Amino acid sequence: MKFFKAIPTPQTSGSSSGSSPPTPSSSPSPTIHDNINLSAGLNKEKMLNLNLEPDRAERKQILEYPPNLRGRVRRHYIQPGPCQPCNCSFPKRDFGGFMRQFNIEWFNTSYSGWLEYSVKVDATFCLCCYLFKNEHGGHGKVGDSFTKNGFRASNKAIERFNAHIGEVNSLHNRCFKRMRDLINQEQSMLTSFDKQAEKIKSDYRVRLNVSIDVARFLLKQGMSFRDHDEGETSTKRGKFVELLQWYADRDDEVKKVVLQSAPQNNMMISPNIQKEIANACAKEIMKAIVEDLNGDYFGILVDESKDVSHKEQMALVLWYVNKEGKLIE
Repeated sequence: MKFFKAIPTPQTSGSSSGSSPPTPSSSPSPTIHDNINLSAGLNKEKMLNLNLEPDRAERKQILEYPPNLRGRVRRHYIQPGPCQPCNCSFPKRDFGGFMRQFNIEWFNTSYSGWLEYSVKVDATFCLCCYLFKNEHGGHGKVGDSFTKNGFRASNKAIERFNAHIGEVNSLHNRCFKRMRDLINQEQSMLTSFDKQAEKIKSDYRVRLNVSIDVARFLLKQGMSFRDHDEGETSTKRGKFVELLQWYADRDDEVKKVVLQSAPQNNMMISPNIQKEIANACAKEIMKAIVEDLNGDYFGILVDESKDVSHKEQMALVLWYVNKEGKLIE
């Protein structure tokens, strides 16, 4: 029997951080629950360089932004909906002897989903055409009046609004549909893939945690993991698999993701997986013992004996006194 002085291991400190759509003529002002935080991806200085202005007349055209940033810019403008100022005075203009001005009630009509107003230039614009017109490679009846220059003829506003909307497959309606598709991201293929990926991750966590629980039980009891035949037709598949099956039979949520219900290449029951879990548990135990020793004395007793196959079997016993003054073996 020999006694040794434990060498304190340097401790490192760290911190963990982590902390069918409606038609354009009847759609309300769009809102979007965006999972991309623009301010998180771009700092304040970059935001200023992008010139993301709320007033329509002060915005840069979409084509002026780098291609990899256009999606973020579109989401930035879709998030609050069209620019529709209400607490401002709308200047009057003379049209054939009649003074006309922008009518704020137009924001409450069927045009509310896309109609924008610029206080700076006293003109109306179309949000969806501004965002997506360049994606369709055509102008049609849209022109630049609702996307770049602005429309000011208030005396013919309703007539021009309806002409701008056009037929079902008009350029405006196609742009509006693109905007609605971006808003309804939960219906997009990308979101579907994200949801599927999240389910795969969730199932994997459950499967891994169950395998760890089973391994910890067997290790604590000093029991063997495997048997000679662990196939599905075997009546004695080894304690690890049998205990896992017992666990699944008593928990429906676990049963959905383990053994036969798990992907054939990710069942978490192979000998290598069992060894990796056991090694991980051993490292955690060693870490806990070293912390419990706190640099104090400990003793090691080693004994060897041969089994019937004449192979040496070594037993290792560790003795130490913990922080509470109790003898631990």
